[in-house]
Amino acid sequence: MPEVPKIQKKLCEAKFFLNHMMQSARSTRLDHEHLEFYLSAFLSAARSVTDFFEKRNQKAWWSQWRANRSPDDLQLLNQMTKQRDNEVHEEGADVAHRIEDVPLSKIGTPSALHAADAPSFGEPWGEVQVGLKVYYFTLGGKTVNVIETCRRYVGLLECAVTDLAKRKHPHRDCTENGALT
Repeated sequence: MPEVPKIQKKLCEAKFFLNHMMQSARSTRLDHEHLEFYLSAFLSAARSVTDFFEKRNQKAWWSQWRANRSPDDLQLLNQMTKQRDNEVHEEGADVAHRIEDVPLSKIGTPSALHAADAPSFGEPWGEVQVGLKVYYFTLGGKTVNVIETCRRYVGLLECAVTDLAKRKHPHRDCTENGALT
């Protein structure tokens, strides 16, 4: 399999686990750890993308690509690599969760009979809220939302894979999912 499709597949794998993380983040089951399992898989798949750039014959290209990124982007790339290394080689990623009250209408579920769809009669107590586990990384001394951070990280990886694909195939365009046309 040529190099670009291999790396695109790993990027798709990272997106797959991010989607599962986003679904798990809406769960009202406080006893579930599914998001943590998906996060571990996400970090490994995403690291495979950057590892490809660092260890294959893309090292010079990767250094140049990184040189054109903002300090915030570089910090995110470095810190997510550290999170993956902590997850695999240490005691786990630097993640914590808090139980936060979220309006029921903000929790998307596949159920057609979701309580948030029921008409409101202007109850004096406001919209019903439920407790959700909301996960946070500690990156560079700051507490940041895991889902938002992982989405930003995937965006950077998508940009890198697309740029590499354009370099390898300058007369071909990339589709939304990263496949070459």
